[in-house]
Amino acid sequence: MQPEKSYHCWLRDACAIERHAEIALNELKQHLSPWPELQEHVETHIKETRSNIALLNEFMQKRQIDSVALGSERVSHFRNCIQGINSLLMSPDPVNNFIGSYLLEAYEIGCLTPLIAAAEALGDKEAILLFDKIIQKDFKMVRWALEHLPDITRNQLFPVDTYAEKVSHEIH
Repeated sequence: MQPEKSYHCWLRDACAIERHAEIALNELKQHLSPWPELQEHVETHIKETRSNIALLNEFMQKRQIDSVALGSERVSHFRNCIQGINSLLMSPDPVNNFIGSYLLEAYEIGCLTPLIAAAEALGDKEAILLFDKIIQKDFKMVRWALEHLPDITRNQLFPVDTYAEKVSHEIH
């Protein structure tokens, strides 16, 4: 495959993953109703994701890059990865939701990283800045999910009242 064709294919993948992330994050937000501050953070990232989609679409339009569906050889790979992540995000288990959120963001970072290398190789400075901007938002979300996973885990094992009682008994 020619370098530009690969670059465009990876760009379409990144755009498709951002679109999927918006849907998945909306689902995740529904599972977080017991935790309003977590739900609010996910809502903020949904807005960032929408912005990323708009930026990627604009970027592709400016360069007249066709946003046609992914090539058939890449669709199954993309679908298989996302299906596994979806099963975690759609789970009634909040711990799985956070693991899924972490994986989704890490997958996005993994898809954008070769785009930065390709943009560097092709001398596309605007693309480098755009992809780096998106990756920074995704890194922030990865750190946030990882940071809150222990609390979500403890809360699942010992709901707030039970956990507080258990700690109180251990202290006394």
